[in-house]
Amino acid sequence: VLSPRQSPKSSARPTADSADPDPADPVVPAGGAADAADAVEGAEMKTVQEIVDLASAYYGSAVLFAALDCDVFAQVEAGTLDVSNRGMRLLADACVAEGLLEKRDGVYANTPAGRMALVPGGPADLTKAIRYNRDVYPAWGRLAELAKTGRPVERPEIHFRIPARTREQTP
Repeated sequence: VLSPRQSPKSSARPTADSADPDPADPVVPAGGAADAADAVEGAEMKTVQEIVDLASAYYGSAVLFAALDCDVFAQVEAGTLDVSNRGMRLLADACVAEGLLEKRDGVYANTPAGRMALVPGGPADLTKAIRYNRDVYPAWGRLAELAKTGRPVERPEIHFRIPARTREQTP
């Protein structure tokens, strides 16, 4: 069972309460398990590669947000995606790299999950929720400001109801 912070891609890493952590593992502090016990209880320790992955995780989000904004998944489903424009071809190829589209013999196709969740009106349509995540992303980019000042970076009341910035996405 994965913890809420552990993705299927990440391997289980030793934590402060792990039995027999490997002293050669780069996530165990030089002092061994005793120093690891000083870490936040229950926190998952990251490897250097996991830190790099975390720092660049927004790349995939940016691809997903742009593809939704350009109606890539709906156009692929309809067979109307025009990739003669270099930019659209690069975006479609980025979707392939992220596992959001498939490409065979130069033809793009939605993955089964993409067909369900990324095509508007699909059986598990997530397009509005994803657009909301895109819309609040700039506030997350101001987290350091919140930490330094203790003041919200947005008016909190915009989240009490459907924010005006996402009303256009709501039928």
